[in-house]
Amino acid sequence: MKRIWISSVLCVGILLLAGCTSSKTPVQSATPQVATPQVITQSTTSVASKGDLTLAELKKYNGQNGTPAYVAIGGTIYNVTNAKGWRNGKHKDGATAGNDLTNMINSSPHGKDVLTNLPVIGKLK
Repeated sequence: MKRIWISSVLCVGILLLAGCTSSKTPVQSATPQVATPQVITQSTTSVASKGDLTLAELKKYNGQNGTPAYVAIGGTIYNVTNAKGWRNGKHKDGATAGNDLTNMINSSPHGKDVLTNLPVIGKLK
């Protein structure tokens, strides 16, 4: 009787271990995903890239409700989602993502130097 009980415990233990190591399908997020333009890492040609946006399209990328935060400066669109000074699509000086901030950056204390490490998304159409 003791042997049967030990065998049963071992079998249950093995089944539990096997279940713990099996691969399971990850749970999908309930948050809707927003399609983002492809980041451009090389210079663009005359053909429009997938990251090129009109000003109306750029306004959708305001950093709110899980969307990335993009800004246009001098015709180039930058991703400021994780940039220093930006949080939820708002800059500490009051600028907001989803806009052309060319005039604002030209009068800022840091100027365009802060753009050098930002991902380029595309061009403003």
